[in-house]
Amino acid sequence: MALFPSSSTAAGSMPGFMPTDKEKWMLVFTGRYPSKADIPKEVSYDELTAAKDKMRVYVSTLLVILTFVSAFGVAMWGRSERDRGESLLKRNLQRRADKQKEMADQAAAEAEK
Repeated sequence: MALFPSSSTAAGSMPGFMPTDKEKWMLVFTGRYPSKADIPKEVSYDELTAAKDKMRVYVSTLLVILTFVSAFGVAMWGRSERDRGESLLKRNLQRRADKQKEMADQAAAEAEK
């Protein structure tokens, strides 16, 4: 008595999935096939899932790298602002002083009318 029926669960008889253009691109990008022309009309579910999983890893790795690069860039930008003597406090105080001066000029112009 066999654990699995002979031909009904063989890998060759499993129903295939017709990949979309995006899935075909993923299959080529992850190295499953050398080109889109080499992809058969139907691919196995396992093959498609493996390609999608590999793409998730690629995208996650790319996002981690971009996060570190942008964090480093922001840190360098903050250091250059600090070295020039600029700060958020100075910027906010200057903006408040400009706004108060603008309001005073506006009030003086209305008083002259």
